[in-house]
Amino acid sequence: MDLRSGFCPWPSDDERKSEVTVLGFEIIVGKSPSVERVTGLTDMDWVIVARLVGEGPPVGDLVNRVVNTTSVVRLQSKQYTPAIGLLGFGNCGKYIFLLNRIPTRKCQDSQRRQLMAAVVEPKKIIIDTDPGIDDAMAIFVALRSPEVEVIGLTTIYGNVYTTLATRNALHLLEVAGRTDIPVAEGSHVTITKGTKLRIADFVHGADGLGNQNFPPPVGKPVEQSAAAFLVEQATLYPGKVTVVALGPLTNIALAIQLDPAFTKNIGQIVVLGGAFAVNGNVNPAAEANIFGDPDAADIVFTSGADVLAVGINVTHQVVMTDGDRDRLASSNGKFSQYLCKILDLYFSYHHDAYCTKGVYLHDPTALLAAVNPSLITYTEGVVRVQTIGITRGLTFGEVTEWSDKPSVKVAVTVDAPAVLKLVMERLMDS
Repeated sequence: MDLRSGFCPWPSDDERKSEVTVLGFEIIVGKSPSVERVTGLTDMDWVIVARLVGEGPPVGDLVNRVVNTTSVVRLQSKQYTPAIGLLGFGNCGKYIFLLNRIPTRKCQDSQRRQLMAAVVEPKKIIIDTDPGIDDAMAIFVALRSPEVEVIGLTTIYGNVYTTLATRNALHLLEVAGRTDIPVAEGSHVTITKGTKLRIADFVHGADGLGNQNFPPPVGKPVEQSAAAFLVEQATLYPGKVTVVALGPLTNIALAIQLDPAFTKNIGQIVVLGGAFAVNGNVNPAAEANIFGDPDAADIVFTSGADVLAVGINVTHQVVMTDGDRDRLASSNGKFSQYLCKILDLYFSYHHDAYCTKGVYLHDPTALLAAVNPSLITYTEGVVRVQTIGITRGLTFGEVTEWSDKPSVKVAVTVDAPAVLKLVMERLMDS
């Protein structure tokens, strides 16, 4: 279909649903009766419409991206397959129409977001992780999120010792069929060379994965240290890499010390950590990840990098219930079936420790805050970490005394139903 002979109107404000600029084009995904009138395509619900901004790149760049979008969306959602796929495009001066015929009954908001995300260049992320049952959940959710491209895992102690964290990371990538993703092993000690580590095997099991004793992975970590890998990737893709730190912040602090430019090159650091205006979960003062290496946390929070802290004041709002676990078990998703094998211990711990009929989704919440920042709201200010004494690991802000320190973002609210919905959908549809 060649639409170049027709006039291509720009959708009116009431027709627009999602808008973003990518590849030099303004992109809209939305219902457009005006487009239907021009093309004669009346059986359309949502279309991709693009308008050239300035000189812009070749039209083919965007067309190729959308052609690829069709297959991406088809893979990401079994319930959503464009009836025809890419129908055609029209190049009318500065206007381009990229048309996908999409059945109205099947086009849900989440599927439309997937379509939009596939058009936009995925955000590159590195997950610094200590797997960990909820780490496994977060990694699987990331791998099922078209909005992001996981370019590496780095490992750290926390839920398990670092050597076991590396083994588990490699194992999880093998389960996911993503052995192309590199794993870099991180520090075995704190930033101050401390060797007395707090390991949460009582939450996640001696093996970190619910005491299932899976066979060892075939793969091996890369030779680089986690800190060197982080610096390398931030240098290769300046401003485009987000680190999602799910454990103590030793590796991130080491990267900052290794390369002073790291804080400028890294796009964002999303930290799972801190207890802001609530009690900690290690003791009344401290949250587990910050308590694991408070000196490293203070280095990261005062580094000047773009830091978003997602603390337990937020993650305790996101709960997967016993009923949600039953839904996972009833699905045919590969990831959901795997997780149901390892979740028993995690649920048992929460039942005993918190008297809850569910588990807190700490790691998936932080991960999804990186994937879709609109899921949370945040405040900004200076954050410091107490590094000695009985309140070691306490995270707190100060308006005046440290006013010369850089500010960080601190999450204060979360759309808990939306986070849980995304977690469930992406695990069940795998």
